[in-house]
Amino acid sequence: MARGGGRSQNGAARPARFERFPGGLVVVMLLILCTLVLVGAGGAMLLQVGPAHAARHAADGPRKAMGALAALPAMEFTLADDRRVHTVNLKVTLEFAPGTDAEALQQAIPRVAMAVSGRMIEAQPADLSGGSGTAFVKQQVSIAANRELAPLKVRSVMLQHFLVR
Repeated sequence: MARGGGRSQNGAARPARFERFPGGLVVVMLLILCTLVLVGAGGAMLLQVGPAHAARHAADGPRKAMGALAALPAMEFTLADDRRVHTVNLKVTLEFAPGTDAEALQQAIPRVAMAVSGRMIEAQPADLSGGSGTAFVKQQVSIAANRELAPLKVRSVMLQHFLVR
């Protein structure tokens, strides 16, 4: 007997395995599969970066070179308002212009950390809430570092850890 066909127990002919499904169902499934493949290929072509997009970013100019980095030690402050006491944990990294002497920066880090501590202790807990809190902290750190390290200028302040409890 042929595989998949043959006779059932009552003597009637059984259809082959692939004939058990209606022919229309197989065709519909193949059409759906082809449609999904075409839609996926079209989406990939749309998401591909074209020459116009690359030219637009090339016109922005070269990216800035990474400057010298100086990590301040982890700091913890206690601030009080009218109702309760807040603890602020802060870890900051400062970026300076390329070519800045890293050795001199490392020697000045304790002075900068003390100046940041002094400015942050004067802050109110309300200043540190919401999205403007991170901008406030970056501004205070930048002001303190620029005063302590003059004539050097802080290029950017990166908050590694900032938590208010």
